[in-house]
Amino acid sequence: MRLSLVLLTIMLITTAAFAADVTLSGVGTNITDFADQVTDGDWHPAVMAAIAQLPEGGAIVFPAGEYRLSQPLELQGKITLLLAPGARIIGAGEDVIRIVGNGDITIQGLGGRPEIVSASTADPLVNERGIPEGVVSSVINLNHVPMDARPNLRVQGVKLTGFVCIEGMRVEEKGPMGTLEVLDCHFEAADMHLSHQHSEIESLRVENSLFTGTARYGIYATSPMPGGAIVRGNVLRDVGIRAVQLSGGYRNMIADGAVEYLPSAIVHDNQVLGGGRRAAITTSYILGILVYGHNVSIQNNIVRDFNRGEPVPGEPIGQHVRMPDGNFFRGIWIATEDDPRKRLAGAALYAKARQGIISGNICTNSGWRSVIEVKTGGVEPYVMVSNNIVDGRSLSIEGSFGFECGSGRSIWANNLVYDMPDIAFAVRGNNSNSYLNNVIFNAKTAFSVPAGSSGRDELIMNNRLEDVEVAVSGVEDYTGGARAMALPPLLVPQQQVMPKASAQLRGQIAILLDPDGDRVLVCKLIDGVYAWTEMETGEIAGGLLIQGAEIERLGEELAANPDQSHDEPGDFPFGWTASAAGREIGEVMAYDTEQFVTGTRSLRIGDDGEPFNWVLTQRMPVTPGKTYLLEARAKTTDPALSFSLYCVLGEQRISSADQPGEDWTDLSLLVRVPEDGPEMAELRLWGAGAGAGNTVWIDSVSMHEAQIGQ
Repeated sequence: MRLSLVLLTIMLITTAAFAADVTLSGVGTNITDFADQVTDGDWHPAVMAAIAQLPEGGAIVFPAGEYRLSQPLELQGKITLLLAPGARIIGAGEDVIRIVGNGDITIQGLGGRPEIVSASTADPLVNERGIPEGVVSSVINLNHVPMDARPNLRVQGVKLTGFVCIEGMRVEEKGPMGTLEVLDCHFEAADMHLSHQHSEIESLRVENSLFTGTARYGIYATSPMPGGAIVRGNVLRDVGIRAVQLSGGYRNMIADGAVEYLPSAIVHDNQVLGGGRRAAITTSYILGILVYGHNVSIQNNIVRDFNRGEPVPGEPIGQHVRMPDGNFFRGIWIATEDDPRKRLAGAALYAKARQGIISGNICTNSGWRSVIEVKTGGVEPYVMVSNNIVDGRSLSIEGSFGFECGSGRSIWANNLVYDMPDIAFAVRGNNSNSYLNNVIFNAKTAFSVPAGSSGRDELIMNNRLEDVEVAVSGVEDYTGGARAMALPPLLVPQQQVMPKASAQLRGQIAILLDPDGDRVLVCKLIDGVYAWTEMETGEIAGGLLIQGAEIERLGEELAANPDQSHDEPGDFPFGWTASAAGREIGEVMAYDTEQFVTGTRSLRIGDDGEPFNWVLTQRMPVTPGKTYLLEARAKTTDPALSFSLYCVLGEQRISSADQPGEDWTDLSLLVRVPEDGPEMAELRLWGAGAGAGNTVWIDSVSMHEAQIGQ
């Protein structure tokens, strides 16, 4: 029977959480009132009869139950389909629903995500790459919109299941869409979740929806969208090739002009979880999120485990791709039968953008050629890429990069980048970009800049690098033109916390603070090695180990009892003058025959009593103008304990920055005695906090005259 307006109003109120912004004019029609037109279980005649009698703006209500359709429902005009919880519409034809004319069409679930299922058994033809061609089955088909129409479609609160859920790309000559909205839905597709190409979509909105299944493509809208796009709060699981793609142009343009067809895009708070695994060796790109446009915001998305290939055995990071012949490919350019130089690529986030921001995204174990790319050849300007977390575990072990920086007049700042098998930032050069305050851990090259003068307009400044082999390519080998600026001067309160000289700190100024007068040092390359030098004299600064140098030990061992294994008459421990604040040496120091590196024992410091400070001292003659290497091995139960290896030359105290860990740790200190320096030096080991169950072990103490080689 026909539902009363009162009952329909009650239904809408009770489902307000699902249909808060759905407005109905007219009275809903219960589809079961047309059950007498059902033939052999086919509800198609009944639904079409109900539509024919429906007033403009009316609604058809599908109560709980199953409704099988032998043919597509053809919808146009202002109409709403309301599916109650437990309702299930199953289409056995080519499509379940076709949009065939102008209008405002709403498909609305009233709770529990009732289902619309494409149950077509027709297998689509596929080409040699496994891509479906020709006619495919879909849940909602947009390819039949007339050229003179522009319908609006809202799909909300339902589950769509089929080979393709919303299909709008396989027919080129079709009319445009008005507003296309998908809200709070669940799509489960075998090939494509939502697709539209060629004709316009006035505006696109996809929010708070779940996408599962085995689809190759997720939200794939490559049409011009003059009203912009919003893709927000969605979860896409295991999409095989491209999870989200919003790109402009009537034919999926990727060259000049591609950014013009999407004048605004908000892609926020989405999760791309897994995927990339339907890419063949001939598939150029896998992409977590791709946007071409201007006024683009890509923020707070998570792309996780979206990749291709497999880990390289024996390598902690980086992947390779298995070829059809069983061999493995490492890199980004591959030869195929059709193309001797085909790009094998993939990214977690990719944008061709002008006036854009890419920020707050977390991309882990995702991508192949890169993780985040902004690539316009420098033609499109004004993009900010900031505050992203990126790792490179899944990248190609050769030729890959965390960021590809091909925009112009843009800023790349405050990004955290780690575990790059090759390059962290691939800088394309001469585009007036700035790279500031990025932190890079573990990469072969931090910033790869083109050779020659092509990087002269790129500013690289104030970035922190750790475990990086090459800071800025083209700088160390003198072939580039990038302006790579060091961090601001370091203010260092004591010498033991000075960082070691390295290629990453080349040009760095450090001010070693001293109440009697500060020392100004600069990290420089001297005779092929990196060293801290006195800015005033240019000489190597005493006490600061030189990185990259081969240090030759000369002459005899100067330290007494270096392996702590010899006993001679005199005070314990032999060779040292020892003190422990407020404690007896024999109570807190002992030889340990189980924990040692060289000889037969080490010196153990600590007990279960109150914590204490301690110091071990040896005095030995030195020659002014000579250089000496001090070394020791140490370990501790608590790496947070204060510890220092240092040398005293007159009133000067020169400390190592090395700290022992829970395993045996090498400690070293390079000391150059000034020409007018003293002829006696003191080697000291000092610590605080031993006791209360904390222990320090000392072994392999050494002091030699040294010569710095290359």
